Amino acid sequence: MNEMDTGAALAQRAILKAHRKRLWGPFIAAARQYALIRPHDRILVEVELDPSSVLLGRLMAELQRHSEFPFEVVFTAEKDLDALQPFFPEGLLNPHELDGAAFTARTSLECMDDAAETVLRGMLLEGKLQGMRPMEPPLTGTARLIRPLLRIRRRDIALFGRYCRLEAMPISNGDPGILGLMEELEDENPEITQNIFQATHLLHLDTMIWEAEDGGR
Repeated sequence: MNEMDTGAALAQRAILKAHRKRLWGPFIAAARQYALIRPHDRILVEVELDPSSVLLGRLMAELQRHSEFPFEVVFTAEKDLDALQPFFPEGLLNPHELDGAAFTARTSLECMDDAAETVLRGMLLEGKLQGMRPMEPPLTGTARLIRPLLRIRRRDIALFGRYCRLEAMPISNGDPGILGLMEELEDENPEITQNIFQATHLLHLDTMIWEAEDGGR
C-alpha cells in the first residue's frame, strides 16, 4: 500500500473526489443552511477510531482549509492515538491537556438517519412530535453543540469507512425496533429517510392540533 493511500490523504480523496456528492456536498449544505460555524469559532472535535468520527474530523479540517473566514479546530482523542494519528497530522490532544481551555462550539456525530429515527421514535414510542436540531445552545459555559453530519446518510458514512479501511461500522444508538422499521420502510421507499428528515423542515402548524390555554372556556 502506497504511503499516499493512508490516513489523511486517503480520507481527503474520499471526501473531495471519490464520494464528494455523498460527503462533502451534504456537509457544506448543512454548514451553510444552519450557520453551524461562525468567524473566529474555536471548535472542539473529539475523535475515535470509527468512520463517523474520522469523517467528521476530516470534514472539519477540510472546511478549515477552504473556509472564507478563519476559525480554529482542536482535535482530541482518549484512545487509539497511534491508529488515529495518520488521519490527523494536524495533531491530537489528550482531553487532559486541554486543562479548562475555552471553546465556542463542540461537535456531535448524529447523521440524517439518526434525525429520522428520532422523529419515528417520538411518534411511535413516546406519542409526540420531535426532531433533532442542527445546533443546540450551550447548557453550561459558552460552547454550543453542532451536528455537521446531519445531512449525510449512515450508509455513506459506512462507504467512507470502507474506502479508508476502517473496520468499525458507523455508530447508531437507536432503538432496535425503530432501526428495523426504518429498514423495512426503506425497502418499500428508498427516499423514506430523506422524506422524514425533510418533513421536520416543513411543519405546517395550521394543520396541528392545539389545546386551548384556558381549557376551552
